[in-house]
Amino acid sequence: MRKSPRTNCSKCGSKVRKFKLLKKINGDFLCKKCVIEKRKLHREFLKRKVMGIRKKTDIMKECKERREREKELRKIVSSKPAIKPIKKVGRKISGLGLYITKIEKQVLWGKLLKKGLTQQEANERIKQLCNKMVKIREKLKMKVKTTEELNKRFKEEFARLCEDLE
Repeated sequence: MRKSPRTNCSKCGSKVRKFKLLKKINGDFLCKKCVIEKRKLHREFLKRKVMGIRKKTDIMKECKERREREKELRKIVSSKPAIKPIKKVGRKISGLGLYITKIEKQVLWGKLLKKGLTQQEANERIKQLCNKMVKIREKLKMKVKTTEELNKRFKEEFARLCEDLE
């Protein structure tokens, strides 16, 4: 007794009118449409994985992602960390400008970074300089009586500190 031949596709299950129209691939009987689809997928695999040919859309996506990453890095690099103000030094004393301003602190911070210090070390150094300037201000108040001369000497001391950094 002879077995009846198969007339159904193993993959999609569609019925074929003749057994002759089915192809045997890896133990499965596939119809013409499934064979074409399988070959198409295999060609795609060979192009992408084996030969390393990439699609234009994939290349465009990678370029877009790279641009976004670079843009984020530029934002991070361009933004300087804020220097925390010191409450004792940041106040004006009796209306005089005898303190280090935020802009002056940023200038000092930039000089210290160019000198080779890390950000934390630069912040610590600026705090030390602010404390030193407070002590200088107290000494100047004891010696000098006029406000104009007091301002002038304070600015001279600050200029000396800046020159010492360079």
